[in-house]
Amino acid sequence: MRVDEMPAALARGDIEAFAAWEPAPSIALANSDINRIVFRGSSTDYFVISREVVKRSPQAVNALVAGYVRAIEWLRASRRNQEKAAQWVKDDAEEFSGKKSDISLEQIAGITRRELLSIPSAPRIIVNPRAQPPLKGAFDFLKGLGKLPADASWANVESAMNNDILPNILADTRLSETGRFDYPE
Repeated sequence: MRVDEMPAALARGDIEAFAAWEPAPSIALANSDINRIVFRGSSTDYFVISREVVKRSPQAVNALVAGYVRAIEWLRASRRNQEKAAQWVKDDAEEFSGKKSDISLEQIAGITRRELLSIPSAPRIIVNPRAQPPLKGAFDFLKGLGKLPADASWANVESAMNNDILPNILADTRLSETGRFDYPE
């Protein structure tokens, strides 16, 4: 079942539980006061760019990553910015799906605060040298299920995550202008 169908299926009683990412849990909670979240883990998102694009257009990639950082900093700058972005998200979701969204602007802003803005390290990749590398558990799990090719190499995944694009952007925020916001009011 598609994730966007899960809250309605739960409300109808077609399913008794689901595991999904936002905004499905927030919609399910808003639909009924008998729904409960049993477990909430922090999500991890990755911004993936092919090595070929990085090699071919490094300035464009740097501008794209700087724009990503700039957007997060703009969201952190004020609650008004968060509300404006929530409206953009709601409008785009409704246009894309062709139907009215079940989630309120307050819920979208709350998800953004909880899942992104309240994480002090975002948008950095935090690596604990004593812990398993990011994605290694998921890689092993999916390979064990046969969802990845038998010859898939963890070394390829790990080497792709060892890059300096984001650290370089964050190291020189003046050059990358991550604190300059010229979005229309």
